[in-house]
Amino acid sequence: MRIALRSGLAATILGALTCTASAQSTFHVKEFDFKQGDWMFETINAHHSGFNPRTSPVRAGHELGIAYAVNNFWLPKILLTFDKDEGRDYDFQRFLFENTFTFKPLEEGRDGLGFAWFQSLETAMNGRQTNLTAFGPIITGQLGKFSFSTNTFFEKTFGQNDTPGLNFLFAGQARYEIMDKVKLGFEAYTFIPEIGVGSGRATPNTGLMNRIGPVLIFEVELPGRGGAAGHGGGLKGGMGAVKQAAKGVDGKDGPAHAEIEFGVLFGTTDHTPDTTAKVNMHVKF
Repeated sequence: MRIALRSGLAATILGALTCTASAQSTFHVKEFDFKQGDWMFETINAHHSGFNPRTSPVRAGHELGIAYAVNNFWLPKILLTFDKDEGRDYDFQRFLFENTFTFKPLEEGRDGLGFAWFQSLETAMNGRQTNLTAFGPIITGQLGKFSFSTNTFFEKTFGQNDTPGLNFLFAGQARYEIMDKVKLGFEAYTFIPEIGVGSGRATPNTGLMNRIGPVLIFEVELPGRGGAAGHGGGLKGGMGAVKQAAKGVDGKDGPAHAEIEFGVLFGTTDHTPDTTAKVNMHVKF
């Protein structure tokens, strides 16, 4: 009996560690709004509350990233992620190298659809995490003041704490411009683990996580890129560009700007915390 209890306890601890390694701790819908020569900085932050025995013990997660657009097609980005589990100090989580390849950008000020491909390589920074690669399409669209973006990604772990099969991740955001430089949106995030393993059907018992909730987005112009007035005809591949009427002396459209997101996400499965508060900032210069 004592051996059986110890085995059960070990299995429970191992399951919790695996859940921690694969659980999302930050939330951001990826876009592809860049032009050659753009620098980008981002900070992605989330705090989780409302836990039950099936949820991951992650309390907070953060990302810091910087990117440079080599050309209009390719945006490489490096990031560091760190998180805080219940009862623990902050830990470095992963080092990421992300790549976004734009195949069909949206033209500024015009309705339509855009398409890009995303690929990342993520290296574990502590013994509780795993290495992984994620890949999939980014689709964005615009119709008047309404716009949307979706990420449909697959994720494969490897090395330490490897899990079988593929994980599926979906992130989507739809938003409407309610006034100049202010948008109200709605987001959804889904994580389905280990597709193709066992029955291939995810249930709350196998770690299905789902979040939905509102987001408020503010766009702020920053000092820099001053220049003569004129209409820039730049290309945009996401929903986050500030519409500009000035072209800077460095040849880039409009001044540097920041986009700040405030959101609250609500969990809808047993493996998802009840609420997640997110504050993200993206700066392009």
